[in-house]
Amino acid sequence: MSISFNEDMNYKIKTGVVGRKPYFMKYNHYLPSKLGGDSVIVMVAGGGHRMKVWETTPDGRPGWAPLLAKKEREVITVEWACNSPDVHKCSTQELCSLTQKENMDLIRQVIDKEVPQDRKIVF
Repeated sequence: MSISFNEDMNYKIKTGVVGRKPYFMKYNHYLPSKLGGDSVIVMVAGGGHRMKVWETTPDGRPGWAPLLAKKEREVITVEWACNSPDVHKCSTQELCSLTQKENMDLIRQVIDKEVPQDRKIVF
């Protein structure tokens, strides 16, 4: 796990990993210094994309996750299992045997680990 701050220091980004070999899910948790709502937004990229699609635009501008965090919204972006080569590079066989249920179970682990029970979840 690592924690970094944005340049304006109005939110921090906590990076973590859940799961077990070979199926690890990496996530970034955007934690504003002041919360502006009672829910946590969980952003899941579709079509095999990585969480970066929520974090930055193709031309390098801030994406939805940092923009929402600057507006005092708590956000979690998740990386599909087997889609984080810096955590674990899955073999083709491992990737092909991964089910959507296993991915959803990993998202649940992220939520259980990061979101207090009194907060709502928004996908």
